[in-house]
Amino acid sequence: MAVIHGHQPDRVPVFPLMMFFPADRAGISYRQYATDAVALAEAQINLFENYGVDALTVSTDPFRVSADIGAQMEYPEDRIPSILHPFLKSREDFKSVKRPDPYKKGSRMLDRIRAVELLAKAVGEKALLFGWVEMPFAEACNWFGITNFMMMLYDDPDLAHEVLDFITEIEIEFAIAQIDAGAPIIGCGDAAASLLSAEFFRTFALPYERRVTESA
Repeated sequence: MAVIHGHQPDRVPVFPLMMFFPADRAGISYRQYATDAVALAEAQINLFENYGVDALTVSTDPFRVSADIGAQMEYPEDRIPSILHPFLKSREDFKSVKRPDPYKKGSRMLDRIRAVELLAKAVGEKALLFGWVEMPFAEACNWFGITNFMMMLYDDPDLAHEVLDFITEIEIEFAIAQIDAGAPIIGCGDAAASLLSAEFFRTFALPYERRVTESA
């Protein structure tokens, strides 16, 4: 936190973003790590106790929200969960999407919130805890597929903005839920935005990133 606030730390903070490694050292499959909050928390605690990292994370994969709005998911034993195929193709498909409840029993969003709660209780005073959300552009690419959503920026920019606006509110709610559960910091994934030109980034990614960060 000293580094984040611009102060001199007592040492260089060490935070490798580890997901497969803690699962492996805990002797569990990645499927279990990504689908069971207790298993994830125990694996991250084990990482902290045995390797002395300064921060822990509940990041496992980018499809928590996608799963909760109806994506057909695959949960391999030794790889990250994934969407089998893009599940939205049109404005009509999008209009059928209902905003997910992050606290719904059995949801993947709630599973992540629960992992935050467990880690905050166990090591929150000793290690910095990162929650995690996807930024709106990356999430939209999950829903429509990267190629299809990129084409939408040209073919139907109004719909693209509708989608991004809708997703932004979901990600804000999900981030705040993790903050309330005990995560002082929220990590944000937006790798797909690296494919955009500077102009398109300023139009379709940056405004929504700002809304998430300023709201959470």
